[in-house]
Amino acid sequence: MKSLLAGLLLIAAAIAGVYAVAATTATSMVAAFSTKEAASRAQIAAFAATVKQDSAAHREARAKCALLARVKKNVCNAEADAKHGLKRPVPF
Repeated sequence: MKSLLAGLLLIAAAIAGVYAVAATTATSMVAAFSTKEAASRAQIAAFAATVKQDSAAHREARAKCALLARVKKNVCNAEADAKHGLKRPVPF
């Protein structure tokens, strides 16, 4: 009976050890994943803010062009688009 109890205690200790190792590994994997995901989200947010600022500047430049007439307006719009990375032909 004592040997059976000792064997069961030994098996329980081994299972507890395996559980502790698995829990530690899982925790470290989740922490690494969360850190990478947070960094990725920060980069996405920074890019979105840059795009938003650039779009606002482009709208402002195009609004100034709206006050001009005909060819000057077309040239102004083309320059505003070129400055902000948009490639459109200048219609004359």
